[in-house]
Amino acid sequence: MNFHIITNSDYQNWSASRFKYTTFTNSMKWYSTEKIQDAMIDFTKENDISLKWVNSLSPDELRETVEKRINYVISRYESELIT
Repeated sequence: MNFHIITNSDYQNWSASRFKYTTFTNSMKWYSTEKIQDAMIDFTKENDISLKWVNSLSPDELRETVEKRINYVISRYESELIT
C-alpha cells in the first residue's frame, strides 16, 4: 500500500475489499512524514487490515542501524539545528 490510498477512493475500496494484511511501501521509511503514515494506519484500522512490519534485521542490528542514522543526520545538519 502506498500514500495514494489517502486520497484515492477507488484504491481504498479496492484494497479494503481484497486485503486483510498489508505493508506500506516507502511510506514507513525515514524520509516520509508522520502525517502520511498516520493517515495510512488510520485507513488500515478502519478497514480491519493488519499492518505487517517487514524487517530482516535482528533487534541488535536494527538498534545499530537507527543509531548510525541518527548520528549521520545530526552530524550532517548540526549547523542547521538548534537545541
